[in-house]
Amino acid sequence: MALKARKVLAKFFQLQQKLSSVPSMTGAQLERVKNLSTPSVGSRMKTLEELQIAKADLSLLLTDLTKEELEVCELRCGVGAGKGERYKRLVKQEELQRMHFEGGMDEMVTTHGESLVGPARSADGNMLEGYVEVEGWRTRCLTYQEIATMLGQSFRTVRFLHHSACDKVRTAIKKRRMREALSEEVDA
Repeated sequence: MALKARKVLAKFFQLQQKLSSVPSMTGAQLERVKNLSTPSVGSRMKTLEELQIAKADLSLLLTDLTKEELEVCELRCGVGAGKGERYKRLVKQEELQRMHFEGGMDEMVTTHGESLVGPARSADGNMLEGYVEVEGWRTRCLTYQEIATMLGQSFRTVRFLHHSACDKVRTAIKKRRMREALSEEVDA
């Protein structure tokens, strides 16, 4: 998998959010609590440890970033940084699949988690054969201007800090790839 600077930054802040949030009890854990049995923490600990390792691995790519660059990147790429927007789009009917949710509910969704709204219609109101309308949510990154307003800095400064951070992460990724290639040559 090719690493991209913006994906690395987004994933780092996503892991940071997951590790700092309180874990929720779902599914089998709730069932155990209802039945007064002790929940198993073994799998939870393993998952938590894997998340911590992944975050530590990504943080090695961010060691050259300044505090200001990290702050701008967290606002630009972090979880919940943008605003949620509802959208609708048309998809082929074959893209829908039935999903069974806890509580016995079934829903028709796409692989992107979009819910079925109904049959697709053209602008003049006629049904479009073989297509359906779905809706979903997507987050929009904060603009440089929105971040500049929040931080009390200029648009150009915020854009420079973000681009500088991405350049540093790209350089760190290239160095990591070179080290891995050299170690493979030495091992061979």
